[in-house]
Amino acid sequence: MTGGNPSLTMKSFKTKLKLNNQQKTILAKHAGVVCWRKAFLSECYRKR
Repeated sequence: MTGGNPSLTMKSFKTKLKLNNQQKTILAKHAGVVCWRKAFLSECYRKR
């Protein structure tokens, strides 16, 4: 990080989700929507 506050420390946390089958299905559907939207917007931008 350049030009920032030298006393600022950044931390990250790694977590693991333990999802049941219903939660996995819902997560996959939401991820699919996000990917579809990103691809759609990308295509719209290219057509400009």
